[in-house]
Parts: sequence; C-alpha cells; structure tokens
Amino acid sequence: MSRSSASSAAAESAALVGHDAAISFFVRSLDHQRLGTTYLLSGDPGIGKRLLARRLARLLLCRERRGAEVCGTCHGCRSFVDERSAYCLEVDLVEAKGKHDSAVDATRELISEIERSALPGRRMIYLIPNLQDYSVQVQNALLKTFEE
Repeated sequence: MSRSSASSAAAESAALVGHDAAISFFVRSLDHQRLGTTYLLSGDPGIGKRLLARRLARLLLCRERRGAEVCGTCHGCRSFVDERSAYCLEVDLVEAKGKHDSAVDATRELISEIERSALPGRRMIYLIPNLQDYSVQVQNALLKTFEE
C-alpha cells in the first residue's frame, strides 16, 4: 500500500467512529451483490456523513478488499485517492452554481452528464455534499435521475 493510500485509509477509518452499523450493512450488501441504486446519508452537521460516503465509495471501487478493509493498492483505490476515478465524482453544486445562473441550471447540467456517462453494467458513484441546502425541486430532480 502506498504511503498516501495507507495514511488516507487509516485517517478515514479513525474518523468513522460510530458508523460501524452502516459500514457493516454496506459490506454485506456488497458481498451479496444486493446494492441499492441510491444511498442518502442524513443527520446533524459534523457527524461524518461525507467521510462515510467516501468510505463507502472506496469499498465499492476496491477490487481486492477484505471485508470492510480496502487494499489501497489496486487501480480503484489509487484512482480514488488521486481523485481521478472515472467511476466516482464528487460534485459540488455550490461551485457548479457559480458557473450557472442558478442551482437548477447546475443540476440540469449534472443530470445531463449522468445520462451521458451511464454505461450498462458499470456503477457510477456521485458524492453530492450538502444537498439538503437546495430546493425540493433540485433534490427531487436528482433523486429521480438516480432512481432511473
């Protein structure tokens, strides 16, 4: 395991205290190939939703994981750490909104990108932090897209 992958995985695991049940549920679902299409993480600010989402993404991308532990050396792990995975995108709608007239326009662009990048048999991971800060219309449009 590379130094950055190892330190990243260790820091991530240490920060996820209290999320054992969610990680166990996800690992069981992954082991039995019974993953849902969309996972929504909710809760008070500062409880680790973003870290948990990133951990779940790493588990999904790792080709040589052992239970709830990622290997840190496979292509999936390395590309995640280097933030260059073709299958995992962290989308900041606040930043995207700055390039558009509104969050609705930014959301339309994201939906268009999702539809273009959908590959049969491939999973795409979209991490969208702070989605609760957007209108119900934006939330519903994204949820509908992910369900399809």
